[in-house]
This record gives sequence, C-alpha cells and structure tokens, in this order.
Amino acid sequence: MRLKPAPGQSLAQARDRFTASFLAAAEPATIGLTAVENPLEFGIVITNEDGTIQRFLEKPGWGQVFSDTVNNGIFVLEPEIFDFIADGVAVDFSSEVFPKLLAERKPLFGYVCEGYWEDVGTLEAYMSAHKDVLDGKVALDVLQ
Repeated sequence: MRLKPAPGQSLAQARDRFTASFLAAAEPATIGLTAVENPLEFGIVITNEDGTIQRFLEKPGWGQVFSDTVNNGIFVLEPEIFDFIADGVAVDFSSEVFPKLLAERKPLFGYVCEGYWEDVGTLEAYMSAHKDVLDGKVALDVLQ
C-alpha cells in the first residue's frame, strides 16, 4: 500500500504526473519536484538521470543554492519509510527523514511534475492561487 501525502500548503495539478516507472521505483520514497525562480523557501534537489536524488538541501541561503528544482511537497511513500522514523516521534520529512535516507545511501527518487503548482504557505501566495483558479490558469473541479 502506497502512501501519497501532500501537505496542505500547496495547490497542484499533479495527480497523474507520477509515471508507472517512478511509482515502481518509489522504495522507500519519491519526491515530487518543481522548478522555481526563487528556491530559498524550499528544499532544493539535484537528481541523476535515473531519477535518484543525488543531493538535497532544505531551505538554503543564496550561497548554498545549487539548483532551481525544489521539493514540491508531493510524496509517494512506501510503508518501509517507517523503518526510518522512531515510534511516537514527530518528524519533518524534508529536514530529517529524506536527509537520513541519503546519508544511509538508501534510494530516494525525484520526479519533476509538469503543470500548475503553487506553495500557498503565505497569505499572499494563498490569494494568488485563488486568483489563478478564478482566472482559469488552474482547473479545479471543486464541486465533486
């Protein structure tokens, strides 16, 4: 059984963007990725040609930026991900679990998602996403 958490701080049209090959390789995790102009507020990522993540850094300073490709908060997780999380302990995947996987040389995959994505963690971004919906830049079927 795959877990597909998507934090409530993003609006995305990526539900069918993870291809079968990346889902098959998800063990223990695949991270959705998006290219952005300003990567300072996100986890930045470099992947190898096979999709494995080579380097990951959460919320870098300008002197640390090595990529414009960021963790967009959409994860496909296999149940074995819990082998890397202590029972009863709250963790942050981006700053704790994913770096631990890389440090232990466990497979961590990234998939660049096409289509609309907006981090809505600020009031300005939240309002901008609503405007994009109203302007038809993103298609949401909110009545289902």
